[in-house]
Amino acid sequence: MKWSFRREKKKGSKDKEGIVGVCETPKSIAIVWALSLESKIIVKSHTLQKAEDLAAKQAVLQQFVTEQALQGVPCSYVLAPGEYGLNLVEEPAVSKVEVAKALRWVLRDLVNFPIDDAIIDTFELPFLRAKDNTKMIYAASMRKEMIPKIEAFIGPSALVLKFIDIPELILKNVVNLHPQEMKGCALLYLGPKHGKLILSRNQQLCITRSFELKSDELGKDSARDSKILDALSLEIQRSYDYIGSVFRQNIPNVILLAPTLTDRKIVQESFKSSLGAEIYFLKLSELLTFEKPITDEEEAEILLAAGAVLREWEKPI
Repeated sequence: MKWSFRREKKKGSKDKEGIVGVCETPKSIAIVWALSLESKIIVKSHTLQKAEDLAAKQAVLQQFVTEQALQGVPCSYVLAPGEYGLNLVEEPAVSKVEVAKALRWVLRDLVNFPIDDAIIDTFELPFLRAKDNTKMIYAASMRKEMIPKIEAFIGPSALVLKFIDIPELILKNVVNLHPQEMKGCALLYLGPKHGKLILSRNQQLCITRSFELKSDELGKDSARDSKILDALSLEIQRSYDYIGSVFRQNIPNVILLAPTLTDRKIVQESFKSSLGAEIYFLKLSELLTFEKPITDEEEAEILLAAGAVLREWEKPI
């Protein structure tokens, strides 16, 4: 996103190394500090701490910054579900200077708050709609009031808020590191109560979908597992069908399963049968260099915070 919060440097100040990714959940905070060295992205430190209120989360963040001496380091903050909207719309057929106004008119009935209170940013699909060669764009929107709230959260830590990003583009940055991505693939991210699907090819996000999913219930009952995974495979098949019929684009039937607290083997076996797909487990530790050991569970918990640090070195979409 172009939601950028660069601050003017004070005279004589020097840039600090790296970038810090911060991702909150209702009951925890994940923090990742990374830097780029000789074309490798090095995760110098990471943490996941249970914290249920603002003060507790700020205390964790300030402690992390103090222990690593990260005062002044740029920060990339991850928006949570419900804090932003994402809609696929036709690019307004107006002059460039009128796009912003026209887009607000398009989105006025698609957001659940007054459009005058919205900050909007866009990114394009890399191909046209087949039936009429129309350019389609994703429009991300959030309330203006979110910015001072995020600044107030990050500010006391002495980090410098540089980016506010959405999970879809963060996951795109993660999958871009995988060798399969250039040929095309689907990245499946499973949170406890929701999921996201990213169809990607040649370093570009082709389509994304979000859906409700009780993945935290998988592995407890085989009949319920089948019901949940059948619904999920249907969502995936619909996404492939959509990109094929609407855009005449072919994405290989290859699925990367992002780190998750769910048993990925259950998902893998189900999708091999229902979708006939090639299934791979995406591992952060194979894409990034971690100075401290990281477990599979930690990979799942810090995934979005780790993806947020890739913003500093991403290629423009």
